[in-house]
Amino acid sequence: MENELKNDVAPPSASRSPMLTMLLLTVLVVQACQPSHENIFDAAYEGDLKAVKQFVEEDQVDVEASDRFGIEVIFHAVSGGHIEVVRYLLEKGADPLVTSPDGSSLLHLAAGSGDLELAALLIESGCLVDRQDGNGETPLMFAVLAEHRDAASFLVAKGASMTVTNNRGRTPRQLGHEKGWTNIFPAVDAPEAGIGEPPSGDSL
Repeated sequence: MENELKNDVAPPSASRSPMLTMLLLTVLVVQACQPSHENIFDAAYEGDLKAVKQFVEEDQVDVEASDRFGIEVIFHAVSGGHIEVVRYLLEKGADPLVTSPDGSSLLHLAAGSGDLELAALLIESGCLVDRQDGNGETPLMFAVLAEHRDAASFLVAKGASMTVTNNRGRTPRQLGHEKGWTNIFPAVDAPEAGIGEPPSGDSL
């Protein structure tokens, strides 16, 4: 019988910060899991490919099944960082464009954890590099806020926008400059608000 999930942890909402969203998604994933692999969510999070295959191929569990928080199997695999399970689920028809209840994508999770291999697979599979969650945050913003420089650089190389704004009006370039990552987010001729030198008097 499945363990009852705690009632004091609610699904992520659109008003939370990216880091809190990441933490809560992980908590929800862990709470939905059981150490004996009695469900596919646990098996995916733990990276047990053999068990995941058994659930899908023998028990006929839908690869797009959701736990009680509305989080699909593939989110559990990405949260656990298990690329072989993620690849298998994608091959079996899992939707790479699926989002969590707060609008976060699989690529948000991979970028926020700094997993370049997973990020590459997800982009290859069709994940949108500039997908915005309920707070307007993109995967690039998640990478910057989590201080994963390599992930941020990778996403920029993949064409991630440096000028898209979140719900607070902040851009990845601004967030990157605040961390001193000017090699990843070079200055532009027409600085964004709060970055670089103010416009000259002639341009006002």
